[in-house]
Amino acid sequence: MNADLSHLNLSGTNFQSANLTRALLWETNLVGANLWVTILNDAILKGGKLDHAFFGAAKLYGTDLSSANISGAKALTIAQLSQVKSLFGTKLDPDLEKEVREKHPHLFEEPKKEGEGGGSSGR
Repeated sequence: MNADLSHLNLSGTNFQSANLTRALLWETNLVGANLWVTILNDAILKGGKLDHAFFGAAKLYGTDLSSANISGAKALTIAQLSQVKSLFGTKLDPDLEKEVREKHPHLFEEPKKEGEGGGSSGR
Protein backbone atom coordinates (compact mmCIF):
# COMPACT_ATOMS: atom_id res chain seq x y z
CA MET A 1 0.00 0.00 0.00
CA ASN A 2 2.81 2.46 0.94
CA ALA A 3 0.35 4.94 2.49
CA ASP A 4 1.86 7.68 4.66
CA LEU A 5 -0.35 8.09 7.72
CA SER A 6 2.41 9.41 9.96
CA HIS A 7 1.67 11.79 12.85
CA LEU A 8 -2.13 11.47 12.42
CA ASN A 9 -4.70 10.96 15.16
CA LEU A 10 -6.47 7.78 14.10
CA SER A 11 -7.51 6.67 17.58
CA GLY A 12 -10.49 4.34 17.57
CA THR A 13 -10.38 3.92 13.78
CA ASN A 14 -11.70 0.66 12.35
CA PHE A 15 -9.01 -0.81 10.08
CA GLN A 16 -10.60 -4.27 10.09
CA SER A 17 -9.22 -6.34 7.18
CA ALA A 18 -7.32 -3.34 5.74
CA ASN A 19 -4.10 -3.90 3.84
CA LEU A 20 -1.53 -1.49 5.29
CA THR A 21 1.53 -3.32 3.94
CA ARG A 22 4.58 -1.01 4.01
CA ALA A 23 2.46 1.84 5.41
CA LEU A 24 4.28 4.66 7.19
CA LEU A 25 2.67 5.22 10.57
CA TRP A 26 5.45 7.10 12.41
CA GLU A 27 4.17 8.41 15.76
CA THR A 28 0.57 7.81 14.68
CA ASN A 29 -2.11 7.71 17.37
CA LEU A 30 -3.92 4.38 16.99
CA VAL A 31 -5.13 4.13 20.59
CA GLY A 32 -8.07 1.72 20.71
CA ALA A 33 -7.97 1.11 16.94
CA ASN A 34 -9.50 -2.06 15.53
CA LEU A 35 -6.72 -3.90 13.68
CA TRP A 36 -8.62 -7.19 13.36
CA VAL A 37 -7.14 -9.14 10.41
CA THR A 38 -5.27 -6.00 9.31
CA ILE A 39 -2.17 -6.64 7.22
CA LEU A 40 0.67 -4.52 8.62
CA ASN A 41 3.56 -6.45 7.03
CA ASP A 42 6.70 -4.32 6.72
CA ALA A 43 4.83 -1.28 8.07
CA ILE A 44 6.64 1.30 10.18
CA LEU A 45 4.85 2.13 13.43
CA LYS A 46 7.86 3.66 15.20
CA GLY A 47 6.81 5.71 18.20
CA GLY A 48 3.16 4.89 17.56
CA LYS A 49 0.50 4.96 20.23
CA LEU A 50 -1.25 1.59 19.96
CA ASP A 51 -2.30 1.13 23.57
CA HIS A 52 -5.59 -0.74 23.88
CA ALA A 53 -5.67 -1.47 20.12
CA PHE A 54 -7.24 -4.77 19.06
CA PHE A 55 -4.74 -6.95 17.17
CA GLY A 56 -6.78 -10.14 16.63
CA ALA A 57 -5.28 -12.06 13.66
CA ALA A 58 -3.34 -8.97 12.49
CA LYS A 59 -0.34 -9.75 10.27
CA LEU A 60 2.85 -8.16 11.65
CA TYR A 61 5.63 -9.75 9.59
CA GLY A 62 8.58 -7.34 9.43
CA THR A 63 6.65 -4.56 11.18
CA ASP A 64 8.78 -1.99 13.00
CA LEU A 65 7.23 -1.36 16.42
CA SER A 66 10.28 0.26 17.98
CA SER A 67 9.49 2.90 20.61
CA ALA A 68 5.76 2.22 20.19
CA ASN A 69 3.32 1.95 23.10
CA ILE A 70 1.34 -1.26 22.79
CA SER A 71 0.47 -1.63 26.46
CA GLY A 72 -3.03 -2.89 27.05
CA ALA A 73 -3.21 -4.26 23.50
CA LYS A 74 -5.95 -6.81 23.03
CA ALA A 75 -5.60 -10.20 21.29
CA LEU A 76 -1.89 -9.64 20.66
CA THR A 77 0.04 -12.91 20.75
CA ILE A 78 3.64 -14.03 21.16
CA ALA A 79 3.37 -15.61 17.70
CA GLN A 80 2.45 -12.24 16.17
CA LEU A 81 5.22 -10.40 18.02
CA SER A 82 7.79 -13.02 17.05
CA GLN A 83 7.45 -11.88 13.43
CA VAL A 84 8.03 -8.15 13.91
CA LYS A 85 11.25 -6.42 12.89
CA SER A 86 11.90 -4.60 16.15
CA LEU A 87 10.53 -4.04 19.65
CA PHE A 88 13.45 -1.84 20.71
CA GLY A 89 12.15 0.69 23.25
CA THR A 90 8.58 -0.58 22.88
CA LYS A 91 6.24 -0.35 25.86
CA LEU A 92 4.46 -3.68 26.42
CA ASP A 93 2.46 -5.17 29.25
CA PRO A 94 5.02 -6.61 31.73
CA ASP A 95 3.90 -10.25 31.44
CA LEU A 96 3.87 -10.14 27.64
CA GLU A 97 7.24 -8.39 27.53
CA LYS A 98 8.79 -10.98 29.84
CA GLU A 99 7.62 -13.86 27.66
CA VAL A 100 8.73 -12.23 24.41
CA ARG A 101 12.14 -11.33 25.91
CA GLU A 102 12.61 -14.95 26.97
CA LYS A 103 11.73 -16.41 23.57
CA HIS A 104 12.90 -13.65 21.19
CA PRO A 105 15.47 -11.42 22.96
CA HIS A 106 16.91 -10.19 19.64
CA LEU A 107 13.72 -8.18 19.03
CA PHE A 108 14.68 -5.83 21.87
CA GLU A 109 18.16 -5.07 20.56
CA GLU A 110 18.89 -1.66 19.12
CA PRO A 111 18.53 -1.94 15.32
CA LYS A 112 21.69 -1.44 13.32
CA LYS A 113 21.82 1.63 11.17
CA GLU A 114 22.15 1.23 7.39
CA GLY A 115 25.67 0.21 6.47
CA GLU A 116 26.53 -1.12 9.96
CA GLY A 117 27.49 -4.70 10.53
CA GLY A 118 29.15 -7.04 8.15
CA GLY A 119 26.67 -9.81 7.63
CA SER A 120 23.47 -11.52 8.46
CA SER A 121 22.72 -12.69 11.96
CA GLY A 122 20.81 -15.62 10.49
CA ARG A 123 17.49 -14.57 12.01
